[in-house]
Parts: sequence; C-alpha cells; structure tokens
Amino acid sequence: MASEVMALILRAALCTGLAILVLLALGRPLRRWLGAALAYQAWLLVPLRPPSRPW
Repeated sequence: MASEVMALILRAALCTGLAILVLLALGRPLRRWLGAALAYQAWLLVPLRPPSRPW
C-alpha cells in the first residue's frame, strides 16, 4: 500500500515537473504568439493537468 502511494506521488511529481519544463521552454514563443497575459495564464494548466494514469 505504501509503495503504491509513493509510486503515485513520484509519478505526479514527474508529470508536474515535465509540464513545468515544457512551459519554461515555450515561454517566449507563447508570449510572442499569444501575448503576455495568456502566456502567464498557461501556468494555470500545471495544477489543472489530468491525473496520472497507471504505467
């Protein structure tokens, strides 16, 4: 049970970290294409990402 919870936490942390890295990489292009306001609002997608699926 505890190992399943730890695996879920690890998976969630990895997915969240990946989403943050993608937003960091796309920050300037997003600001250019969408404007600063929408580019900053894209950060709201990180906590709203869908739950991790089992691997």
